[in-house]
Amino acid sequence: MIASKPVAMMMMRLMQEVIQKLEVILRNPVTPIQKGLRNTVSWVEVRRANHGAIGILEIWRGELKQTQQFLRKLPLDFSRSTLMSMLDAHGFGKVYNFVYMPTNFKKSVPLGYAIVNFENHEIATLACLHFTSRQIQVEWGDSIQGLEALVQKYRNSAVMHPSVSDAHRPILLEKGQVVPFPPPTEVLSVPPCGVQKGSAKKSGSSKIVETQPMPGSFIVSKQTTVVLRKIPKDMTRDLMQRVLKEQGFASTYDFLYLPMDFEKAQCFGFAIINFIDGTVAAAALEFFSRTAVFGQQVCAEWKETHHGLAALVEKYRNSKVMHADVPEGYKPLILSHGKPVPFPAPLQRC
Repeated sequence: MIASKPVAMMMMRLMQEVIQKLEVILRNPVTPIQKGLRNTVSWVEVRRANHGAIGILEIWRGELKQTQQFLRKLPLDFSRSTLMSMLDAHGFGKVYNFVYMPTNFKKSVPLGYAIVNFENHEIATLACLHFTSRQIQVEWGDSIQGLEALVQKYRNSAVMHPSVSDAHRPILLEKGQVVPFPPPTEVLSVPPCGVQKGSAKKSGSSKIVETQPMPGSFIVSKQTTVVLRKIPKDMTRDLMQRVLKEQGFASTYDFLYLPMDFEKAQCFGFAIINFIDGTVAAAALEFFSRTAVFGQQVCAEWKETHHGLAALVEKYRNSKVMHADVPEGYKPLILSHGKPVPFPAPLQRC
């Protein structure tokens, strides 16, 4: 359908209005931001942006509130710091407040695109024009727009878990300086075990587990039972108690069990620990997820079944592991204020 002559003329006037507004800024920069951008966008580039003229005009008129952009087709060897250096070198230093480069954790490489939020519509528009002409595909964000919306999206994301490398997380900036990301408001999910700081390799387990984000700011969890996997097979119950004590968890747990291989006289490589409350359990899970206290990295996760002391007692009190012939160190242990207490008698013959 061909537009009528009056409509065509109106469209041309609108496009000219956009170009004139941008050229005024480039010729007569007023603010420090405009002065910094003066040499980054040529008038030729402005005139080449005809395909986005209507969207740009809507932004100028305040009808669109877009400040967030996707930068695609970035080189795969681009890191977050490389991207920020590029933005700074092209005159956009100190005018963006959010940067995130999603990462392939298995390969420890970026996925080839970045999410950048600029301080206002004007800057975002100029950035779009500038980088589009440099063989980078620039797209406006569709659903999540603005700094506040991005913070709400990512503050409770698994990518903010402490086991994830800082370089793989989104960051906030203020006048070019990195500022702390707001703490989460929910219990976080953590990427598969093994995605640790300084490493993006995945270990054997692929389960998604829940944990807490930061020491000192734990959200109370209803779960109290933690499973530590990939512990050394020469670990004993007594040695595990010593490790817990040395790491500051003495008197914070009321159940401990290392399932044992009776024939080989060694543990199966995992331990079940119930802590006295959800906050302590979350702190322990976060600690063991990021710290190689056994000389090797372990996998810490919430127990999927039989949560809490009462459920664990009911599970094991009638188990064959409680038989009198089983060595004491092979049995589950109940504690009160850090001291072992007798296990309740079985309700049936073991």
